[in-house]
Amino acid sequence: MNLQETPAPAASPARPLPISNPPPSSRLRAADIGYFDPEGTDITGKTVIYTDVFAFTDMLLHLAETQHDDIRTAFPLCLRGTALFWYSTELTPLERSLLSSAPVSTLCTSLISRFKERPGIALRALISSRFTFSDIRSGKTIRTHVQEMLRFARSSGFESEFNTLLLIHNSLDTSLRGHIDEPTETTTLGQFLTAIDAKWSLWLDMAHRAPWPRQNQNQNQNLLPGLPEPPVNTT
Repeated sequence: MNLQETPAPAASPARPLPISNPPPSSRLRAADIGYFDPEGTDITGKTVIYTDVFAFTDMLLHLAETQHDDIRTAFPLCLRGTALFWYSTELTPLERSLLSSAPVSTLCTSLISRFKERPGIALRALISSRFTFSDIRSGKTIRTHVQEMLRFARSSGFESEFNTLLLIHNSLDTSLRGHIDEPTETTTLGQFLTAIDAKWSLWLDMAHRAPWPRQNQNQNQNLLPGLPEPPVNTT
């Protein structure tokens, strides 16, 4: 008996797979950038707070290379303290409107113009700043000192990196300065920072081993000026 093959059912046309929309790109938030508070305290970790207008604007310009529009949107939310007062009160509505559509470089120029130290004050601070064992004992790091000096240099109009590095080197206590070479015209900021970072643990140890300044042991040191000293009992 001849068996006839049962024809296979015709295959149904393949259904096109649903096209899923790509997930929206993550928006840059103020917390991703950091906050600018000129009179605050530098904080790093989960929350970054900048007090140096140059450090803050450098970060804005860096992020703007890939997220220009997000920077302009998040910018007002990054401002705190006097920076927020400047944006919300000192600027006119027209100025705020113009900044909201301006390039990030224009935002940075406005911030620097408003919040950098006055050139004369910055120059005096640049020349007179010192970093000693006392600073280390009080918790100040060499990186903080260098950042302050760089801010003073930029605010006072110093263009030469070599001259700035020389001033930073000369601001170190002689006991610290002798451990790193004096910068040359070919020394970069990165090389200088690497040199001081390599000595930081040694400087910490030296600072806590060095004798502390003697305190005045005079029992009458707290007397108010002009008051007679108490009589000495000779009996």
